[in-house]
Amino acid sequence: MACLASIILVKKRSSHQVVSIYFISGLLLFIFGTTSFTSYQPLPMMSRMFSFLVPVTAILCARSISFILRYSGVKKRNSVVIVLFLSLFITYNTVSTISRSFYSASQSDLHNARIMVVEYLTRNKTARLIVAEPRTAEMINIYNGFDASINAQILACSDLTTISKFTKLVFFVDHNKAKFLTSAYGTETCTKEVQKLAKQVGAIQQINNRKIFLAFKRD
Repeated sequence: MACLASIILVKKRSSHQVVSIYFISGLLLFIFGTTSFTSYQPLPMMSRMFSFLVPVTAILCARSISFILRYSGVKKRNSVVIVLFLSLFITYNTVSTISRSFYSASQSDLHNARIMVVEYLTRNKTARLIVAEPRTAEMINIYNGFDASINAQILACSDLTTISKFTKLVFFVDHNKAKFLTSAYGTETCTKEVQKLAKQVGAIQQINNRKIFLAFKRD
C-alpha cells in the first residue's frame, strides 16, 4: 500500500512527494545496498533495520486509505468507521505479533543457554566462556545479551593451548548468529573449532542442535 501511494504521489507532484522519494530511496537501499565497498555484500534483511521507514510508511498508508475512500464513494461517516476499524485491526495484530515473539524467545534454547552461561560464570569467576565470534568481549556481550560483569571471562575463537590453563570452561555457539555474521558482513567465525575444542577437553554437552551448541567442562 505504501509503495503504491509513493508512486502515485511522486507522479502527481503532491505535497507528499518528499516523503514518497524518501520511502522509495530507503526501500531501494535495502534491496540493492551493500555493507562493503570492495565487494557486494547484501544488507541484512532484519526487521529493526527498517525502523527508519516506519514513520513515512504510516503517512503513505494513511494517504492510500484516503485515496481509496475518496474515490470509492464511501460516505464520510462510514469512512470514520472504516478508518477506526483498520486502526484497531493493525494495532491488535502488531501487539499480538510482538507478544508472541517475546514469549517464543523466552522459551527458546538460546534464552535458556544465556541464563545457564551467565549463572555459571557468575558463580565461578575462574571459569572461561569460549565463543565462536571474533569480536571484543564488550561487543559479544551486547549482541548475545550476556551480563557485562563476565567480560573478563570471555575468550573468542581460542585455542587448546590457551584454554588448557583453566579447569572450568563453557563452550557456546549461536549457529544462526554465526551464519548471519558471515553472510552479512563477511566475518569468519570459528563454530567448528569451538565444538572441536569442547570435544577435545571432554566437555559435557547441554544443548546441541542446529541453532545452539552449549557444553560445560567442570573440575
